[in-house]
Amino acid sequence: MAKIRLGVDYHPFKIVIMAVLLFWIADKTNSDSQPNFYEKYDLDRPSYPSWYKRSPFMEIIEPKDNMEERLFFPENDMKSQIQNLENPHICKNKTYCEDTPYYPTELVKNKLENIRNLMEFAIKDYIPTQIDLSHRIDANDETPMCVSTEKLIYPKTAETVNGNWLYIAQMKEDFSQGIRVETCVGNSKPCRYVQDVMGRVSTCEQKYIYRQLLAINKEDITTELFRFPSSCCCNVRNV
Repeated sequence: MAKIRLGVDYHPFKIVIMAVLLFWIADKTNSDSQPNFYEKYDLDRPSYPSWYKRSPFMEIIEPKDNMEERLFFPENDMKSQIQNLENPHICKNKTYCEDTPYYPTELVKNKLENIRNLMEFAIKDYIPTQIDLSHRIDANDETPMCVSTEKLIYPKTAETVNGNWLYIAQMKEDFSQGIRVETCVGNSKPCRYVQDVMGRVSTCEQKYIYRQLLAINKEDITTELFRFPSSCCCNVRNV
């Protein structure tokens, strides 16, 4: 018996093309009819997140480029600040700072917690009152040849005997190191009452003293000698 051939060629490639076209037409028909449904019943069209049409597995296999470079670790930044500490701008022309940005409070706190007999290192110098000053040599209507100011400070950074700047351990009520300083008001200026007397020139000069304090040096807590203003003296020299 002879086989009857229909007028359709069922080549596999053409079948695939036809299937793709059918899916596209069906999807197009659904998308075109969808707005009419929402408009007919006055409904809000649902919103979808940006990843709705993407496979969730794509996020898993997608590489995260330079992820470590984008992460910020405060402890690493704190350590670099200590290692690279230079004379801060607010400490210009001074040997100490009572306040400084980026003070490593948490690091200092952790280091101090590991020190036995910590309070033995606490310091608070004595500042004489007006009554105590009345017993000084120049109390009887006498005035000093060089004017100075005296106060108690709690430095957070200071200059060491080697000229380096370090953070000083200060934790407010828990642990503090208070240093008495006396600063010349007119440093390098002529002394009062003795200028140009008998061919001599006088100048007020700032004097310094070195104090041993607890400080942070390369992430470790240690004792260092720091330079602080201690008095204002009058120097006289021949012209």
